[in-house]
Amino acid sequence: MQRLLLPALLCLALCTSFVANASVSVAAGEITYEWQSDSTYRFMFTLYRDCSGGAEPDSVQLCFHDPCDNTLSFSTYLRKLSGTTVLKDCSEAKSQCDSPASTLPGLKQYTYTALATLPGRCNSWHIFTHVDYRNNMINLQSPTSKQYYAEARFNNTGSFITNSSPNFGAVPIFFAYTGIPFGYDNKVTDINGDSIVIETVSPLTNVSTCADTVASVAPYITTSPALNNVNNPFQTNNSFSLGFTYGTLSFIPTNAGSQNVALKVKEYRRGVLVGYVTREVQVVAFAPPPNIGSQFKFTTAPPPTKICEGDTLDFDFAFISADSNARLAVHDSHIYKFPSATITYTSQYSDSVHGHFHWIATPMGPTNFIITAFDSTCRRPGVIVPNTQTITLLSVDPRQKPLIDTTICLGDTAKFGLLFSGSWSVFSGTPNSINCTTCQFASMYPTATSQYTVYMSPAGACPAFHDTVQVNVNTHLTHPAVTITASPDTNIAPLTSVTFKAHVINCAHPHYKWFINRMLIPGAVTDSFVQANLKNNDVVTCEVDCGDDCPRPADTVSNPLTIHVSSGINSIKASSPFSIYPNPNNGSFTIVGKVDASNNTIELLDITGKQLYSKQVKTADGTLNEQVQLDLRPGVYILRVDNIVVQLVINK
Repeated sequence: MQRLLLPALLCLALCTSFVANASVSVAAGEITYEWQSDSTYRFMFTLYRDCSGGAEPDSVQLCFHDPCDNTLSFSTYLRKLSGTTVLKDCSEAKSQCDSPASTLPGLKQYTYTALATLPGRCNSWHIFTHVDYRNNMINLQSPTSKQYYAEARFNNTGSFITNSSPNFGAVPIFFAYTGIPFGYDNKVTDINGDSIVIETVSPLTNVSTCADTVASVAPYITTSPALNNVNNPFQTNNSFSLGFTYGTLSFIPTNAGSQNVALKVKEYRRGVLVGYVTREVQVVAFAPPPNIGSQFKFTTAPPPTKICEGDTLDFDFAFISADSNARLAVHDSHIYKFPSATITYTSQYSDSVHGHFHWIATPMGPTNFIITAFDSTCRRPGVIVPNTQTITLLSVDPRQKPLIDTTICLGDTAKFGLLFSGSWSVFSGTPNSINCTTCQFASMYPTATSQYTVYMSPAGACPAFHDTVQVNVNTHLTHPAVTITASPDTNIAPLTSVTFKAHVINCAHPHYKWFINRMLIPGAVTDSFVQANLKNNDVVTCEVDCGDDCPRPADTVSNPLTIHVSSGINSIKASSPFSIYPNPNNGSFTIVGKVDASNNTIELLDITGKQLYSKQVKTADGTLNEQVQLDLRPGVYILRVDNIVVQLVINK
């Protein structure tokens, strides 16, 4: 009996654990990841659930599918971190986590994490997880029998391998009242600085194993107006809108209950899709109690929908409650949308809060300024009452900057441009010195200092533009020239060091470049240049870039010098002021002759130019008499005393 009882108890425990984990009552969640090193990432799945259903699992399976190579697909398990967070608006209100009889849903947050190394590179890795089952979302059909599903796709090829996913700074579950405008900000950020594009998508389901790589849409209920992913993902009477770059949601809920909207958060780098993550957000709507909320109004003229860059925008607004016991707290999104703006509030936490918006406009496209007032009075069922207002500035038009005076050389052209087409004319100076009278970009070619006027009609919210610009003409032109010389000569013996010198006229600020056979010599940037190991018929030139105001031309090339390197025993011996004896020899010889310096260098090189011997010798009266003893193989060598070269033959 005991043998049978133990397996039965074990089966009961495992089956009970499976059933509990099979009905977790998931409300919302998302997958994110952080690059660690090479192809290793930390993956995180954040699970939000209510307090009904079974216990959350200790781990969840994370599936990795490589569509570039199916053999590299794999899975791992994310482990639950300790600790939970209970989410509710009013700390003193009891939720269903505290008291099952409460009407306020209790909400908890769990984070699952693991390190994973991707075994290959692919531009569309597919990572996903699933948990059984969803909580009772009134905008989906049969939600409690459908799995919760979250996914990510990303590219780990090339430079994208170091990418981390977007992150969210706001919990994706919030309370609202039906019939009252509400706004929510996902607070999406990207540490890589990529461009973010957010869209509403259908929630996905019907994935129970890693083999189920294609999820199914969790269908919406049938209602009127029909639910859709554009302006009515849950019943808002088509009042739903999404800020596609920041993930702000604005809507007026019409039905009480829990309702989900799924978001796909894409990241682009230089126009290339790096990847995306999905997130589901749940709004829990309640029918409002009487005499709650606040009214919004402008206390000055409403802001314009379009303004000009550099204009100052000021307007005042107020939230006023009909309940004298209300304690309104107002906050806004300007730190994300208008970081240079200043918003000041007076009488916070009273029944009437006033605000002042001040901003010097900078160019941007259509942008929403979202203001939310909360009545912090904790009313039954324990939901703080919000009032969200969205103020849309359609755009800030760019303002034409003043044109800047310039100076050109005689014969050159000055070019100016406008944001839009304008009218140009000569105000003073050289007549008929402009290429157009009505154009966006104009070219001026005066022969003396001249002034030009321009007029551009009003553009969008920006006023008309008038300006006068002056073009100064420098008539002092210089004509640089450069010649080069060689010392000791262009006719040299092998391995002779030659100093080349550049002589520049008509240029006060020359910059030098030296070339051998049209190849730039690195580091040769002064007026002289020394080179040994020249070859016969090498051609040396110098290019001078003149840094004066108006050189003509700015770059000039010198005369070419062709090097002639002599060869043969007779030609070398004929010009040598000293002699070697015996020559040929067995490696023991004497050098005798007249030299110019008291300190001389004796070098022996093989026919490739490799140095085999070097010695410094001193002479008192210019007479060289030096005995040399070397162990050399038979062959022809070159003996050099300073720049004098003779041929040495070793014959053992």
